[in-house]
Amino acid sequence: MSPARPVTGRHCRIHPSSRIVGPVVLQDGVMVGADATVLGPSVIGAGSLIEANAMVAQCLLGAGTVVARDVTVRHRALFGNVAEDSGPVAPEAPAYRPPIAGAVAPSAGQETPEGPRAYLRVKCVVEAALALCALALLSPLLLVIATLIALESRGGVFYADERESRGGRTFRCLKFRTMFAGAEGHQRRLCAQNQVDGPQFKIEHDPRVTRVGRWLRNISFDELPQLVNVLRGQMSLVGPRPSPFRENQACVPWRRGRLSVRPGITGLWQICRHDRTAGDFHQWIYYDLLYVRHVSPALDLKILVATLLTLGGRRHVPLSWILDAPDATAQP
Repeated sequence: MSPARPVTGRHCRIHPSSRIVGPVVLQDGVMVGADATVLGPSVIGAGSLIEANAMVAQCLLGAGTVVARDVTVRHRALFGNVAEDSGPVAPEAPAYRPPIAGAVAPSAGQETPEGPRAYLRVKCVVEAALALCALALLSPLLLVIATLIALESRGGVFYADERESRGGRTFRCLKFRTMFAGAEGHQRRLCAQNQVDGPQFKIEHDPRVTRVGRWLRNISFDELPQLVNVLRGQMSLVGPRPSPFRENQACVPWRRGRLSVRPGITGLWQICRHDRTAGDFHQWIYYDLLYVRHVSPALDLKILVATLLTLGGRRHVPLSWILDAPDATAQP
C-alpha cells in the first residue's frame, strides 16, 4: 500500500524543505514553513500558519491557528496562537498514541512474550540498585567533570532534553552539557553540513561543542548522568537508544517495538555500529529492534561487558560476538 498523500486546498504554500507524512488535510490558505513537519492523521484549518521548524503531530488545528517557530504540538485540538510545546498533560503519564497501520511489535507483530516481561520487571529493580552503587562510586569523577564544565563556559552543568520511554512516557534525559550555551539556536544554519541520515543531526567538527565536551563525547562520559534516569526507573543500563518524539515519528512502523522497553545508556547500536563518527538511521533502528526481539539477561550482560571493554563503544564489535540468532546474520 502506498503512503497516504496529503489533501491540500487552494492557495496553500508549503516550503520545499518541510515534511508532510501520513494522512493530512490542509484546508485553503495554509502555510507550512521551512523544515516544519506535519504528521498525520491531522487536519489543518483554513488560513493556519505552521512556522519554521515547528512540528504538528496527529492534531486538529482550527482555522487561523498559528504554530510558532520551533514549537511541537501533538495529539491536540488547538485554536488560536500556539507559542509553546503542547503534549500530554502529565509528563510521566502514558501518552495517547493513535493506532497506526503496519506498526511492528517486538516479535513479528506480537506483544513482548511473558518471559521477557518478567525479566524486564526484575531488571528495573536490579538496575536501579546498580545505578545507585555506580553513582556513589563515580561521585568524585562526576564532581571533577562538573567543575571542568563550569570553568570552561557559562551555562548549567547538565543538559536535559525530553525523550520517550516505555509506552511513550516522556521524561527528561540527563547529560553533561557538552556545547556552549544557546547552541540549539545555531543548529539551523549548520543543517547543510549534517553528516548523518534520517532525523538525526551530527557533524564531525561541530563548532558548538566545547573542548571539555568533545573529550566527554569521545569517551561517552557525557552520558553518565543518565544513571539518575536509571535510578528513577525512566531508563535502563541496556536498551534502545533514547530518542525524542520527533525522531520516533520518522520511523513510525518501528515505534511500537522500540517503546516496548525502556531506553538504555548503552545498547547494540552503540557497540556494533560500523562507524562511530557517522550515522546510519536504518542501522540504528535495526539494532534497536534486534535487541527488543532477543532481550535476555545474557544479552544484557554481553552488551555491558562489551561496552566496558570498548570504552563506551569506541571500537566496533561484530554483532555475531554478541548475538547468535538467524535474524542477526543479515545486517542492513
